[in-house]
Amino acid sequence: MVNIKNVVLKIKSLKLENIEVPNFDEYEMFKINNIETFLSILPNNKVFKYKDKFMDIFFTLKDGKIFYIDANGFKTLYDYIEAKNLGFDAEEYYIFKKYFNDLEEYKKFKNSGFSDVKEYFKAKKLGFIGSYRKLVEEKILEPFDGLYILHYLFKGYRESTIINNDCDVYKFCIKNNFKDFNTFLEAIKNGFGNYDEYIDALKRGFTNAYDYNDALFLGFECAKDYYIAKELGIHSYKEYEEYKELKYLCEIFKLETFEEGYLIKYLLSLNFGDKISLDSLYNHLEEKRNIISLKKKVNNNLFFNTTRPLWYSTKFYSKEVLDKYLEYSLVIKFLGIYEDKIFYKVLTNNPKNMLVLLDLTDFENLENKKIISILENIKEIGFENFLIIVNESIDIDFNLEGFLNVISSIPIRKVFSLLIDNLNLIILTNKNIDAKYTYIIKLSENMDFEKSILKEIYNEISVRRIENLKKMINYEKSS
Repeated sequence: MVNIKNVVLKIKSLKLENIEVPNFDEYEMFKINNIETFLSILPNNKVFKYKDKFMDIFFTLKDGKIFYIDANGFKTLYDYIEAKNLGFDAEEYYIFKKYFNDLEEYKKFKNSGFSDVKEYFKAKKLGFIGSYRKLVEEKILEPFDGLYILHYLFKGYRESTIINNDCDVYKFCIKNNFKDFNTFLEAIKNGFGNYDEYIDALKRGFTNAYDYNDALFLGFECAKDYYIAKELGIHSYKEYEEYKELKYLCEIFKLETFEEGYLIKYLLSLNFGDKISLDSLYNHLEEKRNIISLKKKVNNNLFFNTTRPLWYSTKFYSKEVLDKYLEYSLVIKFLGIYEDKIFYKVLTNNPKNMLVLLDLTDFENLENKKIISILENIKEIGFENFLIIVNESIDIDFNLEGFLNVISSIPIRKVFSLLIDNLNLIILTNKNIDAKYTYIIKLSENMDFEKSILKEIYNEISVRRIENLKKMINYEKSS
């Protein structure tokens, strides 16, 4: 190899000139095939460059002869020699001289798979130079038959692509909307091959692509619900929605089992005036138990076997148990009347069977003293079953023979949707509500209300009771 340190000085001292050559045929011409030989025969005279559409050469005149070497695209002999020492052709050399500060950086470019220098530097700025090696080191790329394969999830399907270099990584990321390599690295570690899916997953609370896609397939919108459902052995959002609704009912009415919640839900769904026998009601509950049990068996076969107890806790193992529950449960009395093994969904004629819902969700700095004062005023009229909805947990110490529950874990709109017009209910609230069967009493900013309205409701219920008694007496007389 030519010693660049010695030759460069020599070539720089030679004057490179463009000259007019009238006729190369007048000279005997000798082509030199390599730069080393050409340099060895150079005299101290000038080195010339000639270029036309037929030839591009460096040459020198010596003893009336022309000795020349193909320029091979180089502008100067100095460039030719320097490129020779660097191992570059003309295209590589001038790219190197124009864009790169050092040889190591250029080597990275050559090994990166990029052909466009500007694209290379753009990729470098985004962290993609060295990305291929990083993915191999972290075993994110899987070796297969001499190649490296990138596996990822996209739209729920497992996809694969071959990655050979930094350029392949960069092009894959650009295609899938990743903004930089670090973001892609975090995403691909968790199975995400698409930026939009990755960001959507993070917004929903997911960090794992498999859980994210499984959740969407099952109908879940957020990670919190999905993981709660998964822990419970629930494998569909529809079933999870039912679980939440029954859980709400259990919290509202202080129920011990989800089967009680399902019973209450079913009775809430009946129209006023409907009736159902004990046998029919028991069969309905039994059918629900069988469906839930079957779902567990199917899920065990499809997903994994689990010894975890069913989330759907049960209570009514016999008609006798259900019969006693319907007869003695206070919650059942909020819904209607149970007589002679038949449940009637009716508007009550007994104020003691009314539920009073006190909505305090829009009030701040609640004081027990004020709340107890409201309860005492309502109790004084003759109502004694209370459901209090607040934003923050609060303990109410109030002596009461009837029902009292204070909850803060359920959105008030959900409570309204479950209860309004579905049972014997009075609501005290500052919200505007339309209802057909539910009595609505407006609370002021100070949580005050007109007691006269509540008294009218009490009287209306009592009159209904008297009218029902008269009907019964007239029926007995006619019999």
